[in-house]
Amino acid sequence: MTLAMSGAACTTDDTDSAALEVSTDKVLVYSAEATEEPFTVTSSQPWSIQTDDAGWYSFSATSGTGTQKLTIFIEASEEFDIRTATFTVHAGSLSRTVAIEQNRKVGVEIQQENYEVAAKGGTVEIQVGANIEYEVEIPETAQAWLSVATTKSSRGLTVENLLFRATRNYSGEERSAEIAITSETYGVHETFTVTQLTDGITEASIEGSNCYMLRQNDTKAILVTRANNFWDSADGGFNTANVIGENDEWVVDVIWQDQPDGNLIRFLDADGNEVKQASGTGTEEPFRIRANGAKGNVLIGLHRKGTESVSGNYLWSWHIWITDYNPDACDERPSAGKYIYDVPGGAVHRYAGDEWTGGIYADAFIMDRNLGALKTVWGGKSDPEGVFLYQYGRKDPIPVPQGCFNNTMTGATFYDIDGNPLAEDDPNNTTSLTVADISPKEKTQFDYFYTVQHPAQLIWRRNRYWSTDEQRTGTYLWHSPIPNADTHEKSLYDPCPEGWKLAEISAFADFSVDADNPANGTVTKLDDENFEYAPAKAVFPKYGTMYNNSLNATPKWMFLRTVSYVLTSNSYLLNISESRVSLTDSGYSTSNRYYPVRCVRDTDSERNN
Repeated sequence: MTLAMSGAACTTDDTDSAALEVSTDKVLVYSAEATEEPFTVTSSQPWSIQTDDAGWYSFSATSGTGTQKLTIFIEASEEFDIRTATFTVHAGSLSRTVAIEQNRKVGVEIQQENYEVAAKGGTVEIQVGANIEYEVEIPETAQAWLSVATTKSSRGLTVENLLFRATRNYSGEERSAEIAITSETYGVHETFTVTQLTDGITEASIEGSNCYMLRQNDTKAILVTRANNFWDSADGGFNTANVIGENDEWVVDVIWQDQPDGNLIRFLDADGNEVKQASGTGTEEPFRIRANGAKGNVLIGLHRKGTESVSGNYLWSWHIWITDYNPDACDERPSAGKYIYDVPGGAVHRYAGDEWTGGIYADAFIMDRNLGALKTVWGGKSDPEGVFLYQYGRKDPIPVPQGCFNNTMTGATFYDIDGNPLAEDDPNNTTSLTVADISPKEKTQFDYFYTVQHPAQLIWRRNRYWSTDEQRTGTYLWHSPIPNADTHEKSLYDPCPEGWKLAEISAFADFSVDADNPANGTVTKLDDENFEYAPAKAVFPKYGTMYNNSLNATPKWMFLRTVSYVLTSNSYLLNISESRVSLTDSGYSTSNRYYPVRCVRDTDSERNN
């Protein structure tokens, strides 16, 4: 420890300076640790020391006569700023003032040892005192559910509030993470614990799905709790204005349907009577629908009673897929070497490769058609029904927009619940929109709030990501309920029906690399509009990828006529052409492009157990 004493102290009476002398006028302590140092008082009169009551220093004596060697005792500093004090030596009418300055504590101090965050997720604020640069270390096992907005302190800051964000706890159990604040330079390693509580909700137990498969005369009761699962969470911004309370009235009605049959679906009231709108109060009361007519697809939306059924007012939406295809009807256990399993209306498949024998798909099947398709083989541009594309991370099907692409396909006509074509100026005719409700020349980013409230709207922007939260969009929304976790759990935003989820890249791991170098499977051209994968004989229609190729005020939407499927894990793409198959990591999958998707059986779902 070093104590620096300057020369003779200044006097308050220069004519009698010899009567009182102090050996220093400033004590400089260059460390925050406790120290003690001598100094000398010389006086021809009795003297005494008066302190400023700082309380962190003391003396071996505070009064005396003549010349006396004294010791000042300075306690260790726990402060992160330099601290100062003064004391004064008095002798008669004379006085000498001495300043004390002690260096700041070098290191980190955490306000408390334990913090809690609610099961539904959110932020927790950690107060950290520091005057050095430091790193925040989240254990690898917790990085799936916990992240920090700030990772370094700036030199000179006394206190910094670190914001940690926790996702919703779908584990069903309480979980904890020991966070470390470290600095190799200063040998600092301080820890605290963040514990997330549980409400017993698991992803599998969340009521319902974003898509339901119905067959003729099927009836389905659906709770609206998914809206609250989103809006009353960190993902939805804890937006209480959009949360359905126990006394809040709501309405569910048709946004569009892809068939002119005026009786494709009907809502049912509590007595089983057909109505054109469902209504209810709170989240304990479900709405009911019945598939009455032809095969087809319907998008329905939830909004508050008293608000219009238009883009911007929806709190959640569901895709109703009415088909005679029943992939749930396969009760047969997978057999080695058997790739096709018949079910009513079609088949379910298995592919070649290790993941289908001993990996995550060992007990799974994959559908024989794209999500929303009415058949496996596509008839080309004159056969647009059931052709739906998905933007990475968004849960709702995007119909082909009408007449705004480059002579590749005729756009489908969409209808209201009575089978009437939607007019161009109909507020629900989002299929006719070429861009979202902003100038395409702006670099405005969208967020997931926007897509939930505008479920059928095309959006695009001149950037790799469509969302304001680039990290989350790139690796989160379709992958699992928690960021960057290789859990294979079904996401809240997954567009597949109950008991099914989007396939990951490993499902297609053994597709052929190219025509000259086949792996366990091969892909060949079936006809002008379809490819076939063997040995499963799975058909992949060539309606491919939709993207915007113009930054003009009226952009054109175009199609790539090869097949491109976006996969859930880290936005990989399965690309198929006449001579080649590839699996690639593509930034386009998170931006302006729209792809078909295919669902695989969710072996973790109670529906399939």
